Amino acid sequence: MKKRFLNCLILTFLAVIMFWSVSFANILSVLPPENNAHDPCTRVSARFADASKLIGDLYPSKFFEAIEPIASSFELEEIVQIANVAKALSESNLREVAVQIVLGEDNELHDGGVIMSVPGGKRILDDAVKSGKLTLFDLLSSLGEPVIEAMNAFGIPFSEYVFERDSDGVFSNSDYYVCIVGDKIVMFNSKEGTLSVAKAVRDAPQGVPFTTKHQTVFLVHASKEIAKTPEDINIEIGISYEDSTWKMKAVTNAFKLMPGRLRIPLEGKELERVQKVIETVPMVGKGNPFLISGGNTFIDGLDSIEEQLMTAGDMSLTLNWAILLHMVQQYGISKKDLGDLLAGSAAIVLGLDSKLFEIPLSLGGYFAVTGRDGAAARVISSVSDALAISGEVAAESKIDGWDKVFSVTLDPSMTGFLIAQRGETLLAGIMNPDDLKFELTAEEVGTPEEKMLNWMFLSAERIWTSARSAYVPLSAMAMSGWFGEITDEQKKIIQFTGQLLKTDFPINAFKLWMPAPDELEYHIIMNPSPGVDFWNVFFEWFIRILNTVD
Repeated sequence: MKKRFLNCLILTFLAVIMFWSVSFANILSVLPPENNAHDPCTRVSARFADASKLIGDLYPSKFFEAIEPIASSFELEEIVQIANVAKALSESNLREVAVQIVLGEDNELHDGGVIMSVPGGKRILDDAVKSGKLTLFDLLSSLGEPVIEAMNAFGIPFSEYVFERDSDGVFSNSDYYVCIVGDKIVMFNSKEGTLSVAKAVRDAPQGVPFTTKHQTVFLVHASKEIAKTPEDINIEIGISYEDSTWKMKAVTNAFKLMPGRLRIPLEGKELERVQKVIETVPMVGKGNPFLISGGNTFIDGLDSIEEQLMTAGDMSLTLNWAILLHMVQQYGISKKDLGDLLAGSAAIVLGLDSKLFEIPLSLGGYFAVTGRDGAAARVISSVSDALAISGEVAAESKIDGWDKVFSVTLDPSMTGFLIAQRGETLLAGIMNPDDLKFELTAEEVGTPEEKMLNWMFLSAERIWTSARSAYVPLSAMAMSGWFGEITDEQKKIIQFTGQLLKTDFPINAFKLWMPAPDELEYHIIMNPSPGVDFWNVFFEWFIRILNTVD
């Protein structure tokens, strides 16, 4: 019970940042402190330049308005209390916050704590020095009465957090140590950690400890002994929210420290090779594509794949690879052909035109790889020969720009399976052969940056639109019992699903790309004007689903 407040605070902020995660190079920070008291260790640090604004951006007012009545009606009081604390914090003057956790080799918590910037720090310190005691209420009262009331309702035991001052000027109880530096409160599990961070805050130039152009910074440092790499692994994550978009960037040295062929080439001819090969990634089809991803496989033949599997040491992966080899060899595909086929680039597209039981749906898509040494032509020939031997009907189509196109249709009411080849590219999926003629536009692909090593574009808006159009025929079939008998409660869920789909989804799209082997960028594009009823309908729909689960 005594540790509940700090643990909740640490876990809340880390959960928030990790949920949206992904960093900026060359970030000045006093966290983690430069001490080796716990080495070897893993340090996880997060810094929030404007914590109350971050919480407000993550949880908009419409979310709070919707969750309380729904949660209250189903006696989920703790959810209401958490929401009330988050709402109060979002409206408070909680600004600069930093969180740090230090884990040892045994993954046990060695140290952890928070730094918070609160108004009136000097006054709080002066009063505490006079009395020789400091309370949790003293530390948080400047955040405003609504915060205190919300935390009281949540059950934070303010009375149990009383800190007494020692000869070093540190306030402590049986669990935590507290220092106040200017308007900043430093609270850690250990006295050493509290003093170290307090000194770093005190010695830093004015404003540096918490000033960054990014709203939030997330740092991970893993000692080489724990990571089992030649050097320590560092990951830096920077996050900001502007123009209705969460913008994130990650920088890490992890890829260059991986053993053997797992290492992604960072320079020279190898980097030129992986940048050049993605130019051959196919982007074709018609429809409403909602997932488009492509880029380099970072594989250099069969030896590379098997070395990665051996390095990973995962028996299930090794077994699945053996099963895959056995399956492809049944089609007359050699191990070398498979390795050469995968040694280049790969792409996946979902949301292309298709039909299911004569209903037009954007559920088609394909997976494509671009390899080397003529592997694609040999593989499609082997597959077509194997289909002919097995008695499967593989119809061949003549499509401009493609060398070979075969399709297998098992049911005329559904779009068939297609396999196509042009040059070093092999494509397989569920789509109409004629749609291979159409190149996807830059807007459909999500306009990846030039010379990206990898990219991904996921359109939540297109998924929502496709689901909305598919709802009418599929719900009619479900309500009529076409998929089997359904209960009255399940019928209500189907009806609520229709109401939910009529609203606007709060997220428009996700974009992820790798401009270099040690960098990753990620955007979450929010809907600037989501439907007013989304959260209200969503929570009622969600609770009804929970009620149907045994």
